Amino acid sequence: MDADSYFSLIDLASLLYHGWAPGAISKDELGDPEAKSKDEAMWYLERSVCWIGGKALWELCLAHLDSRFDSGCTRQQAAAFLREVAGDGTEFAKVMRQTALDAAEVVRKGWTQDTDARDCHGKPVRHDSCAACRWSLYGALLRAAPSTLYAWRVLNKCWPNRSGGAIAWNDAPGRTQAEVVALLEQVAAELEVGDND
Repeated sequence: MDADSYFSLIDLASLLYHGWAPGAISKDELGDPEAKSKDEAMWYLERSVCWIGGKALWELCLAHLDSRFDSGCTRQQAAAFLREVAGDGTEFAKVMRQTALDAAEVVRKGWTQDTDARDCHGKPVRHDSCAACRWSLYGALLRAAPSTLYAWRVLNKCWPNRSGGAIAWNDAPGRTQAEVVALLEQVAAELEVGDND
């Protein structure tokens, strides 16, 4: 399973765990009972998985389907099924952890606010510019990550309990380079113990 498919299933599992309606499918359309019949659950899961990850991802889910939903299912059971299909995600957590560690090293070289990166004269540049010498939290993640997907996943790990989100936290007056490095190292430590959702 590739990273896009894994994270799509994990995200959908989280949405289902907290409620039956992920975005495109409204509660008004379906109602929101705690449990659904097998036919309702399969219709809902197919539509949801195809919406978030495409038909091929739904076919992957079907390959794992067994008789567990024969008498219907709750949203928690549906979420658990999707997490089972996704697997433990250890390999993706390792990439995320390395991305966080590498981004911490990027920030140690130079840090900035209010833009992804700056050159040695303070002019904003792209995060991947050869002229870049200072990076924000997000700019450093973009610089360090093998793809934007991983940059976003690690950025989301930086989000909890930070008012306005991780980017606003980086740009807040009084924020320091050392705090940004410490945050990235903290996220890497959390990912080391398997917190990869």
